[in-house]
Amino acid sequence: MTERDGQWDWDALAAKTSDLSDPAVMDAAWSAEADRQATLRAEALEARDDPADRAAAQALAAERGVPAPWPAQPSGPAYTSAEADEMLDDMKADH
Repeated sequence: MTERDGQWDWDALAAKTSDLSDPAVMDAAWSAEADRQATLRAEALEARDDPADRAAAQALAAERGVPAPWPAQPSGPAYTSAEADEMLDDMKADH
C-alpha cells in the first residue's frame, strides 16, 4: 500500500498482508502504512529546515502522538546586542 506516482500500490499491500479477508489484518496494514506515510512526510518537511515546514512536521508528529525533536518556540536566554558584546569581550579577556 505504498504510494507510487500518486497511486496506491495494491500489490505491495497484498504482499504485506497474509489474509486480506481478515478485517484485523487489513486495519493493521492500513494503520502501519498511514504511520509510515506520515513519518515520510514529517521527515521530508524537517529536512527543508524552514520554520513553516517545521511547524507542519510538528503538527504531523502531534497527530501521531510522537514528540517533536525540537521545541515549538525557541527557548533560552534572550540577550540584547550590547549584552552579547559584553559577554564576548569578557570571554576574550579570559583567554
